[in-house]
Amino acid sequence: MDDTPIHDIAATLASPIIDAHTPQELVNACLKKSKALLTFVENNAALALAVLEYPQLDISPFARHLFTLTTFAKLNHFNDHFLQHIVAAHVAAYYWQQSGQSKSEKKAFVRFLFDNHLTLWRHILSLQKVLFNSQALKHISSVKLNSLQRFALLASVFTYAIEKHTAQTLISYLTPLLPTNDRHMLNVPLLIMDTPLPGSRVYYKAHPAVVVDLQKAHVLISVPSLPEEKEAMWVAKEEV
Repeated sequence: MDDTPIHDIAATLASPIIDAHTPQELVNACLKKSKALLTFVENNAALALAVLEYPQLDISPFARHLFTLTTFAKLNHFNDHFLQHIVAAHVAAYYWQQSGQSKSEKKAFVRFLFDNHLTLWRHILSLQKVLFNSQALKHISSVKLNSLQRFALLASVFTYAIEKHTAQTLISYLTPLLPTNDRHMLNVPLLIMDTPLPGSRVYYKAHPAVVVDLQKAHVLISVPSLPEEKEAMWVAKEEV
């Protein structure tokens, strides 16, 4: 697998924001990074999934976190504009965690978010202390969270807690903890566990096949035993 494109976008995501001197400039810089990631994931679904499946890929935990968040949200059919703001809010939260800026500067930024009705940004920013580490696992069941915040922490759990636990273990642990109305969020990690990645050997109508590429709902497979004109075809994921 050529993972150079992954490293390129991961480096872009992890690079520090150095030219944002006003709250508006910071929001714009975060939205720019978010847009770059969403475009990459839209055009490279297989590579995005590979980030989740192969923890040995040498990218920063923060970049992996954003890949996890975006992939989960895409599979949950989040609106792209809404998702861009969710990812950008995570970039902003990470910026404030890493930048060492004063409390007064952060207060001014939060006031800007309030004045401009960027409510979801404030909701994500409030999670800053537990958003980028395995502490998310301890807080994801809190009754104080709204569904968006819980979804954000779910991506955190599958980024940072996955280092010590398997996906199956995490799902089993989380199922009884999540409020009934939010348990549907676990459908996506389950779906990803069952998604064959490029190179996987599968069967299509009893014929051995190899997965070549994948999109949201379909996979491109190579079936050597079929006639040449049918050897490579797109089929629904459920068919392999």
